[in-house]
Order: sequence, then C-alpha cells, then structure tokens
Amino acid sequence: MEDKIRIETVLTGLATAWMLLFVFLIPADIIDFYRDKETYAKVYGLNTDHTNWELEYLSRWIYVGILTVVGLTVVTLRLARRDSGTIKKINWAFLFIYFGSMIIGFYNWMKAGVE
Repeated sequence: MEDKIRIETVLTGLATAWMLLFVFLIPADIIDFYRDKETYAKVYGLNTDHTNWELEYLSRWIYVGILTVVGLTVVTLRLARRDSGTIKKINWAFLFIYFGSMIIGFYNWMKAGVE
C-alpha cells in the first residue's frame, strides 16, 4: 500500500510541475504569436488566406489549457482532502489521461517529422 501512495505522489508531483509550466508557457506563447504572426504562420504552415487563420493556431492551446485547469483543480482537491477515496480515484483517472495524452502527443510529434 505504501508503494502505491509513493507512486501516486510522484506522478502527481510530475503532472503538477508540467501543468504549472504550461500556466506560464501558454500565455507567453500567445503573446509571442501576436507579436510576430507571420513567423508563426510560416513555421506552422497556417493558411493566412482564411478569415479565422489565427484561431487555427490558438486552438492548439485550448485542449492543453482545459487539461491544465482540470488537472490543477484535481490536484488541489487531492491535497485538501487526502482521505477521500473518490478524489483519489479521480486523481488516478486524471493521471492516466494526462500521461496518456502526453505519450500520444509526443508520439504524434515524433511521427510528424518522418515523411
């Protein structure tokens, strides 16, 4: 039982560190995008002829932003109510989803470079 608690603590700590990084990274990247839209359009291959081409780039951060807000809420609840079995299960489910999406995202990023 003690090992499960340690694993959960380590995984929660890693996820929290990544989410806090995204809390600062997302606004910084969006600000940088608005400072130099042309460079971002070239790098990401955005079609600037569309009327909502900016949303094509910004929508990339929506999923990560929602996942970050939900994750930080779950972590806060887990810290506030350590003895709650329901919140513990929710935390484990979130950790599975979070790290699963990170692995899938990393795989897709690696695969995108191979043509």
